[in-house]
Amino acid sequence: MRLQRSSSTVREWVEIARSQTVELVNVTAMPSPRSRLAMLGHPQLVDFGGGGPGATQHGRQFSCFRALRGYSPIVVDGSPKQKERFSRAWVVAAAAAANFTYEIVADDERGVDMTVHSHEHTLDFQLKATSNPDIQDDCLVHDLDIRTYDLLRSQQRSGYGVLAVIVVADDTAAWHVMDQRGTSLTRSAYYLPLFGMPSTSNTATIRLRVPMSNLLTANAMKLMMDAQAARWAS
Repeated sequence: MRLQRSSSTVREWVEIARSQTVELVNVTAMPSPRSRLAMLGHPQLVDFGGGGPGATQHGRQFSCFRALRGYSPIVVDGSPKQKERFSRAWVVAAAAAANFTYEIVADDERGVDMTVHSHEHTLDFQLKATSNPDIQDDCLVHDLDIRTYDLLRSQQRSGYGVLAVIVVADDTAAWHVMDQRGTSLTRSAYYLPLFGMPSTSNTATIRLRVPMSNLLTANAMKLMMDAQAARWAS
């Protein structure tokens, strides 16, 4: 939690800090903030910086203070909708790197969340994102509803049906990190072609095993597009 404001007292910040981790930035306090905090019974909040542009003769500016004892970051897991939106980034990145175009499908009536296009052929992606993957024998285990499975495996459809499972971090703050050295998306995306898969007698869901070696890279996009092209060439 990050807060920024000026105040003549630190009492309200201390009350917040007693209940959760807080980082304060550019807070102007009255003289002797250390002794003030000790008077408030919270002496562990003592990480103050020096004066700065905001310092006055009646107060001094400290850059930040944070709870030093029992400090633990607040972990915020994304909602299903947020994970769904973030999962598109993996398809966009791989498609663009492979020099393919892409579209987001507003209505997944046909079991498709995104499509990727070469000049002549199309990949149809169903996207699933999770921060709690079920990993068994180097495979991601995912239960897909039968309707979507049947739609994507059908050999009557024009596009090449693919399931993509995106494993995200359990803290949204780690999903997208950027600095001068580069950009990081956490964690990884995997794919499983469903086109031509066998039918099932299941009525609700089917358990699929996605090999963790099936990383959704630009090269994987090209290989799947080649498979789609070969389908029409035969």
